[in-house]
Amino acid sequence: MSQQDRPLAHARVALLYGPGNMAADYASALVRGIERGLLELGADVATLNLAFFKRHMRSGSLIFDDESPYVRGIKRFLNDTAGARGFDYCLGMFYDQYLTVGLQECLRQHCRVVINYPLNLLDQPTFFEKALQFCDITFCSEEGALASLRARHGDRRVRYVPMAADPFIHRPIARPERPRLLFVGSLYADRPLLLERCADIIDLSIYGPRYDAVKVLGTFAREFAHRRRLNGIGYAARALARAARRDSRIVSDEEFVRLASEHGVSIGFSSVRQEHTKKVLYKVRLRDYESTMCGLCHLAKRLPELERGFVESEEILFYDTDNEILEILGRVRKGEIDWAGIGKRARARAERDHTWTRRLRGAFSQE
Repeated sequence: MSQQDRPLAHARVALLYGPGNMAADYASALVRGIERGLLELGADVATLNLAFFKRHMRSGSLIFDDESPYVRGIKRFLNDTAGARGFDYCLGMFYDQYLTVGLQECLRQHCRVVINYPLNLLDQPTFFEKALQFCDITFCSEEGALASLRARHGDRRVRYVPMAADPFIHRPIARPERPRLLFVGSLYADRPLLLERCADIIDLSIYGPRYDAVKVLGTFAREFAHRRRLNGIGYAARALARAARRDSRIVSDEEFVRLASEHGVSIGFSSVRQEHTKKVLYKVRLRDYESTMCGLCHLAKRLPELERGFVESEEILFYDTDNEILEILGRVRKGEIDWAGIGKRARARAERDHTWTRRLRGAFSQE
């Protein structure tokens, strides 16, 4: 391979990464996929999966000073693995909350270039003010946040690096005889109501962190408080019953692949709320790429990044409104949409264009 194909040949990289969601599996595809991409680009990689510290974070101790287990663990890892040569790059997920003075000094001591790759720059920008100033480069996966970040920090320091998926972890293992709808994600806002409307049309499975009857009841209560009326009150009892008998297992990467083989069709929601203004914003989620890589026929919010990355109706299905979701699912159920063919072509496109190796090759080729 040429140097262009392997831009990290002979480079030493410290990968300090892990799932941002504390309910995610400890062996997250996020860190394993990025690690594989770095290795395929020729790097010598030393990996610390930050998920190892999730137990400490779950305990309620969210004070991240230089003596906290989280920060001490990162510093110990760097001190033990850097060696005399040190690291050419450190790729991490750095929040201001734990980017202490001591950790900054340790990173500068052992790493020539420090790169941050957070996934919440659009909706939680104040979490990374200090990190944006400290890190040499920030990889931005959220297209909507790119312009404002580059205006403040420069094109060179902020690079657009969309998310991706690992074709080895998310390899399809089977396809169901008939389509069923799979949703894996958070159940906030009006999602429980919308999903119950989907269940009127197609068999539905829901998995998500903190998906229980209390959580679902809270979403309907907030809907009532906000609108002074409850849209879809007839769905409330069914939503509560579904949540009460839910499968409470955490959906690991391997479990998601198995679920994909049993459903064939998936749906993703891209809405987030800005931390201060509470304005609804939209961004591509990691699960959009993982779903297509699993060979699912995926329904996603129409966003420019996905429109560039997949052919509509051939490799993915786009919706603009809730009613359009219902119309598409009705066509899937009636056999008017070749959901199996879309899933097969989605996998081929994702494997060709949306792997971590391809993403990181483009990012590091700019060096």
